[in-house]
Amino acid sequence: MIHKFFLFIFTIISISIFAQNKYPQHYFRSPIDFQIQIAGNFGELRSNHFHTGLDILTEGVQGKKVYSIADGYVSRINVSGGGYGNALYITHPNGYVSVYGHLKSFRKDIAAYLDSIRHEKHVFSINLYPLPHQFPVKKGDFIALSGNSGRSSGPHIHFEIRERDSEEPVNPFLFGIKIKDDVAPRIFSITQYNFNDTIDWDNFTKKTYSYKYISGKTIKINGNTGFGIELQDYTTGRHNRNGIYQLTMKIDDTVYFDVKFDKLSFYTNRYINSYIDYGSYLYNKKRITKCFVEPNNKWENYLVKKNRGIYKVIDDSIHRVKIIAKDFYGNKKTIRFNIIRDTTKVYAKPFKNKYFVQKLYCKKENFYNSPNLKINFHRNSLLYDLNFIHFTTKAKFKAYSSVHHIHKERTPLFNKISIAIKTDSLPKNLQSKVLIAKINNQGKLSSAGGEYIDGYVIGKINSFGNYVLTVDTIKPRIVPLSLAKTNVIYKSMLRFKIYDNLSGIKSFNGFIDNKWVLFTYDTKYHLIQCNLKIEKIKKGKHELVLKVEDKYGNIETFTSNFTYK
Repeated sequence: MIHKFFLFIFTIISISIFAQNKYPQHYFRSPIDFQIQIAGNFGELRSNHFHTGLDILTEGVQGKKVYSIADGYVSRINVSGGGYGNALYITHPNGYVSVYGHLKSFRKDIAAYLDSIRHEKHVFSINLYPLPHQFPVKKGDFIALSGNSGRSSGPHIHFEIRERDSEEPVNPFLFGIKIKDDVAPRIFSITQYNFNDTIDWDNFTKKTYSYKYISGKTIKINGNTGFGIELQDYTTGRHNRNGIYQLTMKIDDTVYFDVKFDKLSFYTNRYINSYIDYGSYLYNKKRITKCFVEPNNKWENYLVKKNRGIYKVIDDSIHRVKIIAKDFYGNKKTIRFNIIRDTTKVYAKPFKNKYFVQKLYCKKENFYNSPNLKINFHRNSLLYDLNFIHFTTKAKFKAYSSVHHIHKERTPLFNKISIAIKTDSLPKNLQSKVLIAKINNQGKLSSAGGEYIDGYVIGKINSFGNYVLTVDTIKPRIVPLSLAKTNVIYKSMLRFKIYDNLSGIKSFNGFIDNKWVLFTYDTKYHLIQCNLKIEKIKKGKHELVLKVEDKYGNIETFTSNFTYK
């Protein structure tokens, strides 16, 4: 009996140790050879997504050596003008893949392979999947130089560790990748969300309290109530804001809400717009984390969502609320306040809107059909049931439809919805140029794409708001930098800026003496450039032809004779 008891205890301890060491602690090394400092961490709140890795600072410069964190092979090379820019993926034999983004350049043999394929296919952006024997690497092998390519706001390395089979990113800190962090998260405010007794998730009132005001105080609530928290984390010696690792809300010592950032999924990453107060971010750029969960939010990172995090006081007692924010290294910040029932006030009013047209249900596919607008709400597009609103107004500019006000912009969508807007007085010669455009609060248009079919323009949108049909007939703009003042090039770099007014750049192609040459593209600077030395252009006189096309077939051509000295 004693033997069985000790065997039981040993089993429990073994399970506990295994759970704590699920991820190997000494298998991976650092991708750099100096101390890691970060400008962004795993799970940090970004626009429309959670950050899936670490943004490792490179001492304010480009060109730092980047190393493979373990044995493996280069399994993917991805190059684009946006996103991760120049990115490298290494598959490791232990079932993980490491990712290195925003690179300046690759190791010579990798770069030579990449350039040969790009010249063969006449493309800049490319996705390559080398075979395991082509670029094997050992732990600590040099693989690239750090940079600022793609959608990057400064020199750094975007670094990830993903599960090979699921392709889901895992928090690099779980593998023993360490930084110096003795700074606790900081809490700025608490927001109280007031719902009706029968919860309408799209209809509420709210009130925000500063941390100093609410800490230790008692506030009144009425009916179903949720709480949100504005907070950030920091690391030692750094002022940039990061995301927290774990957030827990307790009411009277019962956990009502708990979330943790160990893993993420690219498929569910847009649940960030349900995790935060989407309207506050949209209009005020404030990221308030909601400590409650909407009905069709299926994000896997919620550990506890008792009653979906919603609380209703049904007695006259005072109830204690405690919210605890932790970073990965155990630094934590706690806020405590009390709640009591308010019997004198009903906060949220019943829904009433003259533009209400239809009830939509989040767990099923929905269709809206009006003479000038048709919408297919695909299954799981909606995060909760809602009273759908739609009305039209006349456009204040030349347009080929009315302006369609499609529900409330502050209401988030998870998946895209398909829409078809009926055209009005659209000439036949413009059918290939017509598109769906979203109008922001300042009246600026942004393209949502779309295709003309039988009197409608059909496309997909990922947010509610105001939409209209317009046309893109304007060619892209090419601005020479190297050839702006003289047709003589002394340095090897030929540089241009390219712009498009609406639909966006689709392609660009440069030819010197009728031979295709590679131009690289950095979308954040609108910059394309050709290295004449790498392209093996000889000194002397040459003819350049540069063609830039937008997504609706408008082409601009720049031609010039130049002398390379």
